[in-house]
Parts: sequence; C-alpha cells; structure tokens
Amino acid sequence: MKTKLRGKTKKFTSLLLATVLLSALFLTGCAEKNGIDKTATETNKTVTETDKKATETEPANTEPEKRGHITVSVYERGNIPSSEGSAIENRWTKWINENGPVDVTYVAIPRSDPGQKFGILFASGTAPDLCLEYDPTLKQPYYQQGLMMPIGDLIEEYSTTYKEWMKQNPALAKVGLMDDGQLYQFGRITENAPLVGLYIRKDWLDKLNLEIPTTTEELINVAKEFTGKDLNGTGQADSIGFAEVLGGETSRMIFGFNTPASKIAGFPYSIKNGELVYDTKPLLEWAKFRKAIYDADACDKEFLMDKNGAKARQDITSGKVGIICAGENIMLADLATLKANVPTAELIPIELPTSPVGKFNAIIANTVQAVAFVNAQCEDPESVIKYMDFMAQESTKKTLKFGLEGTHYKMVDGYPQIIDSEKYKEEVSYAGDLYMACSAEVFNNPHGPYDLTNPVQKEQSSLWDADRKTYFNTTIAYPAVTYSEHIPALPKEMASNYNSIMQQLSDLWNKAIVSGSAYTPEQAEKDMNDLWNQTGGNDINSYYSDWYKNDKENSILSDDLYNLLEKEIADRKLSW
Repeated sequence: MKTKLRGKTKKFTSLLLATVLLSALFLTGCAEKNGIDKTATETNKTVTETDKKATETEPANTEPEKRGHITVSVYERGNIPSSEGSAIENRWTKWINENGPVDVTYVAIPRSDPGQKFGILFASGTAPDLCLEYDPTLKQPYYQQGLMMPIGDLIEEYSTTYKEWMKQNPALAKVGLMDDGQLYQFGRITENAPLVGLYIRKDWLDKLNLEIPTTTEELINVAKEFTGKDLNGTGQADSIGFAEVLGGETSRMIFGFNTPASKIAGFPYSIKNGELVYDTKPLLEWAKFRKAIYDADACDKEFLMDKNGAKARQDITSGKVGIICAGENIMLADLATLKANVPTAELIPIELPTSPVGKFNAIIANTVQAVAFVNAQCEDPESVIKYMDFMAQESTKKTLKFGLEGTHYKMVDGYPQIIDSEKYKEEVSYAGDLYMACSAEVFNNPHGPYDLTNPVQKEQSSLWDADRKTYFNTTIAYPAVTYSEHIPALPKEMASNYNSIMQQLSDLWNKAIVSGSAYTPEQAEKDMNDLWNQTGGNDINSYYSDWYKNDKENSILSDDLYNLLEKEIADRKLSW
C-alpha cells in the first residue's frame, strides 16, 4: 500500500517539475518581449525551436489534485436538534467537507454502547477508515486482532501540522504507543480543568464560626456541625452535612485514588519505594471516612440509591448541603439554581484535607488522550493524515469549538466570547464529537466562557477562577498513579477475571459503609483480599508491576499530566 502511494507521489512530482521548467522558459521569453528584463543575455532572450515545440505540444497540467475520500466515525448521542440535522449530516459535517482537504462520509456510533456497533462494523468489513474512540479497554482488542494500522511512518511521510504538534507535545507520541512500541493512535491535548472538586458553604462556616477543615477528621466534624440545622433561615432544620454526586470519580480522590463509581476498587495500587504495589489501605481509610459521616446521619441515608446523582443535585441546588464532592461541570451548572433559591449562599472550593494516607490534589481532567486510530483495511491512509492535519489547524479547532466569528462568538481580550448562549447551544455545542479529533485545544478565556455583564454568569466565572486557583497546584500530590485512561488494558483472560469481580468488590465496600458494627471496613478489606487472590489477583498484580517497572518511561503518568498543566500555566501566563 505504501509503495503504491509513494509511486504516485513520485510520478506527480516529475510531471510538476517538468511543468515548472517549461513555464519558467515561457515566462523568460515573455519578459524579453515586453521589455521587463533589460539585462538578460541573448541566450536568455532567445527561446530555441525545440523549447518552442515543447511548449506548444506539452501544455501545463492544470487539473486540480484529486480529492481523497474517507469514512470517519462520530458519536451519536441523540443531542442534536432536529433543525440541525443528524450526527452524520449537519452544518459542521458540511463545513468540514466544504473547507477540508478530503471528502468525508461520517458513520454514527452510539455513545451508549460504541463497542457493539464497532464490533458489527469490523466483523462485516465496513468499519470506518478513521475510528474515534476514548475507551482504552475497548480499543485494546482491536489492536490485538490486528485491526489497527501503524501510523508512525504515515505521519512522518505525509503530515505537517500534526507532526509539528507532536514535536511540541511529546506526550502525544507516548499516548499513541501500543505494546509493540509502534505508534497506532492519534492523540489530542486539551485545556486543563479540575474534573472533581470539594466545595463548602462558606456562609455556613461563617455563621457557625467554623474554620475550613484541613484534615479528614475535621471534615467529618464540620459535616456533623452542618447537619440538622436551619442555616438558610427558612424555618426548616433540614441541613445536610455532606453529599457527593456519584456520576464519576468522587471522594476517593481525598485518599489518593480515582476510579469511576462503578469500580470502587478499580486500581488498588500505590507507588512505594519506586515500585507499583497492591495496596488496599487507601480504600480502607476512605470507607472509614464515609462510614463516619453515614453513622452521624450527616449525609442522605439513601445515597447509594442515587445512581445518577439527581437526588444529591436536588439537595445541593435547594441549598440543603454544606459540603459537596462533585464534578466542576455540575457545580458550575447548578450554581445558578442554587443562587436563585438561596441568594445568600456562598460556595467555595477547598483543598482536599489531609487523610491518614497523605494529602492529595483534586482530580484534573485528562489533558492528553488517545482518541483515534486508522482501520488496518484503510485504502487511502494519506487522506486520513490530511484530515487529521486539517483538524489540527487553529482555524478548524476554533470553528468547531466556538462556531463562526460574528455569528456565534466575538473576540474579547484575545479570546472567543459567545454572543448568544442559546444560539450557541442550539447550533454549535453538539460539535464536540467532531472536535475530539483536534490535536490541541483552543483555549477559553482564563475566567471561563462567561459574559461578565450577566450577574449569574459572573458568579459562575468567580467559581471557575476559584477552582483553578485552588486545584492548579502541582506541589500537592496527584491522586493516583495516573489518570484512569492511561492505565494499560489487561490481557483478555485477566480482564475477564477482573471484570467479573468488580461489582462484588463495590458491594463489599458499600456494605461496610452502611452496616454499622455488623460489617466493618476492616472486614471488607479482608474479604476483598481473599476474593482478589482467589480470582487471579496475583497475576494482575504482576502484570501491572511489570508494566510500571518496564514501560513507565513510555507511559503517561501523573508527572506527565502535571507537566502539561505547568506548561499551560506558563504559556497562557495564568495567575490569580
């Protein structure tokens, strides 16, 4: 495939060179005829009969280069207004085809279950040329089955913009590597943002003359003090000390690890003496912390039933909760409702308190991601590279993120500012899944994408600023070895054993939180270790230990993530 492409390129180059030489000779004659080059020699003024004949019989090749055609996957979320079209045909897919270097047909992949659709497409031989997907556990089998095409040589030969981004951001080379040491995936660098934070009602602290808690023990005591009082002055003693929105990584970050709520014990490892070791102490201390709050009635007693966080968010926005562990995107969105319900509410982020296993930072959203790979059966990989180069251009990224200048945004202090939030939501916001192919971020204003003349948005901007002032702190340890997306996928049999016990492990720890003295966190730790050892856990431990020992230099670890954060702070001259 590569030889064939290279031959076409060579042929085209030869024709182009001949055309350039002939055009040069022709223009020389024209210049003499019109008296443009008075100092030229007689040799340069005269065109030989042979050259004339060649010029007359071999006109320049003026045909435009033939556009390639590729297929590209895009998530289908059901979030596109009917007036805008569909995931595969809308104003932005049309814009890409009109402005990009290749013709693109998009293939919809349900976001709720991308693995099933990709599996059907690969099995039938109709998978897209370029497959966009985040989940490393989903992509690992594709690599193992030989469904991915190595892209290192393709980038070197055909790329311009993306290749330059790789030079500027070495993490892009790391994130796309697979087990054989070759590059298989395109990556992107995104804007740093706190993913999950710990928030507290400062007006309640002031009312009760309490200090910001700095240890987990103090946090538990403040949660108790906040509980069962009329702190909003409504006449109802209905305050709740602590709540967490269980949609993603939550309070476990206080104890130095981050895993999805569905996989409480997802990666039970710590670094000790330069080695990755199996370690359940952080889990134990987290369960003891949550149990203390639960036993003190300082949280919703039915919190485990609140799978999507809707009940917690209702309590938060009605002003009932004093300490909140939730995603920044949730808190920014819910702040407006909270202020409408309780105008005196003052919500601030705080540093995570020191726990028995150390002090850690809040989770920073993953800023370097492997997002796309080329189907091994792709017949025109050169066009895929052209597409990715186009997606890496500044103008492409700005358009797909903010829309059209003058229509959807205006430039204010060097940053795009949305003109009409409703129009933006309707016509632009859904383009994020096309934007995931972009290799680097176009940044928001440092104070967030908010209109500071709007009182509500000004409050949101203040919280945005406070989050970054609090959590953009690389002197505090990152929670966990790395972000979960960068943990290597287990081999098939190990992964099967691992996945088969995840729900059981989650149930053990949750049982320890809500069972009083009948089932303790210490018993949950013992039962986890027994189950882990009985189901191949030692093999999993060895696999991850070997990965850290042998491949950490080529892996994205917490230091890499902090380096990207520090680079952004320096490049953008951020300060608070």
